[in-house]
Amino acid sequence: MDELSYQYEVLYRHLAEGIAAGDWKPGEKLPTEMQLADQFGVSRITSKRALNLLAEQGLAVRKRGLGTFVSQALQSGRAAASTRLKMAASKNGLRRIGLLMEDLGESYALSLFYAIDQLASQRGFQICPAVSYGQQTIERKRLHQLLTLGVEGILVMPAHGTYYDTDLLRLVLDHFPVVMVDRPLMGIPAPCVCSHHEEGARMLTEHLISRGHQQIMYLTSEVSEAISLEDRYQGYKKAMQDAGMSASLPVIVPPAARFSHPAQPQDRGQPEILDFLTDWLVSHPDVTALVCAEYGIAHLARAAAQSLRRDVPKDLAICCFDEKYGYQGEYFFTHIKQDETGIAHNALDILENMLADKNMRRQTRQIPVALMEGRST
Repeated sequence: MDELSYQYEVLYRHLAEGIAAGDWKPGEKLPTEMQLADQFGVSRITSKRALNLLAEQGLAVRKRGLGTFVSQALQSGRAAASTRLKMAASKNGLRRIGLLMEDLGESYALSLFYAIDQLASQRGFQICPAVSYGQQTIERKRLHQLLTLGVEGILVMPAHGTYYDTDLLRLVLDHFPVVMVDRPLMGIPAPCVCSHHEEGARMLTEHLISRGHQQIMYLTSEVSEAISLEDRYQGYKKAMQDAGMSASLPVIVPPAARFSHPAQPQDRGQPEILDFLTDWLVSHPDVTALVCAEYGIAHLARAAAQSLRRDVPKDLAICCFDEKYGYQGEYFFTHIKQDETGIAHNALDILENMLADKNMRRQTRQIPVALMEGRST
């Protein structure tokens, strides 16, 4: 990201946070381009881009010669949310809540779905499930569908995107009960329940260091805006620095064709990633261990190593977040096990509190993780 893009995105997030926090009410005038440029030490081009983005996201209205004003639609949205709450009970008397997942193809996501569904039922809620397949356009449609069903609140594993999904952002600003799971919505006061990603990556890295590895690299996908993945890299980085070693920049694995063919979850760009990892291992023969931000990367890294006749773990140790367990609970990779039940419990606790207090402020609960030692290290 170039400096100009970074500056206007930071400025945009500052303004969006202020609107969310009520610093500027619907209909109120926002600072001018010149005022923002002076306050943040940026050019008017930068402040203009930030204000234009607010307008594009539906948070503000630009009026020529008058200035930029917070959208009045946010006020009407609050009234609409109140109306939706009054019609939220289903025919069987259970209270409906939405569950919008990014994907159900991975073991972690599926386990989280089961945990939320079971615990919600015990609390008298009926889950209305939906899947975005990691695409914000689909996420937007699913949100509308859930609201049409009259859900009282929504648990969301948000799709990755450069900017916030407009409709999801509107719900948060309208004080509609929304709880993020797995990753926060950066800069927006929506409660979030997620694993302690940084601690998990630190545990994996320290495990490898304790095995005598020094040339340890961190592999992640090309989703830099995902806070959970950034936290994982910071965990790796801190563990390396604490051990007096140099932490390398993350190795960015090319994006897979994730979610593009939901009916064929096995086809997710593996050939492209496998070729990349094979070439990368050939050009980095001194690397002895890998910390992978995702199970899928670890799985393909192992396949790439095997194609080069490099034994795992003798020639290359690999660890990751999450695993795919066998029927008897067996697994291969040393990995971080996330507490899906703990995440589900806490997310539902927060959602119930929000249903009682619609003005509940942002909070983030980080759920402890566990290191599971496998045969890959």
